[in-house]
Amino acid sequence: DATTLRVIDANQAARLNLGMDAATLQAMDAYALAPGLDRAALGELLAGLGEEVGAQVSLRTRLRRLDGSSYPVRLCFLRIVRDGRSLLLAIADDLSLEQASAQALAQSQARFDAIVRHTPGLVFQFVLHPDGRQDFPWLSEGCSALLGLSVLALQRDASLFEQLILPEDRKGWQESMAASSAAMSAWNWEGRIWIDAWKDVKWINLRATPHPVDGGAVQWDGIMTNISASKEEQEASMRSRARLAE
Repeated sequence: DATTLRVIDANQAARLNLGMDAATLQAMDAYALAPGLDRAALGELLAGLGEEVGAQVSLRTRLRRLDGSSYPVRLCFLRIVRDGRSLLLAIADDLSLEQASAQALAQSQARFDAIVRHTPGLVFQFVLHPDGRQDFPWLSEGCSALLGLSVLALQRDASLFEQLILPEDRKGWQESMAASSAAMSAWNWEGRIWIDAWKDVKWINLRATPHPVDGGAVQWDGIMTNISASKEEQEASMRSRARLAE
């Protein structure tokens, strides 16, 4: 009823969803079905509906079943006339799946963020376009610590990374990228970068997995880590063995 908001009729889906028969529903109003509704807010919303048949407004709330449980809905009110009587048609779309999906996505994102935060290195996405353009669509916060570049700077100009690579190591970087792109195989590369701000050379280990994306581009998802310490240990071991051999 447009004035009292009491239930006049309900379809079978409503009766099944709420676990109530027609007689039980007809003894209730919108506030009994959705205890979370704010009377003043709903009154204001319906006041703005006007008298035109077909006009509609909507809101989100929860409907309470006969057993006391509840479920989220998008509740839409439409102005109708039946048998000369002014009524509101209420359509409740169940949002349980939508909310469950959103919650699962949020939990998954939280787990991913926690893993990335505790990963020693830079987690990244890298894209090579058919025209040779390069992009870093996503970079973890480890970017600054590893490369001395901010996430924003590298996303604005992906070529900044290649500029860090020592000239004698750039060919290996380009060839390994091309081979991975052509064969759609894992991209494994080790090379040195120069961090000008720190006046320091770092050994970088890159491991990434490629997959094709729209427009003929290739995207890699992977991680870069600082292996300077292990390289220094290897070099020290090699020098030691050389001295021993001499």
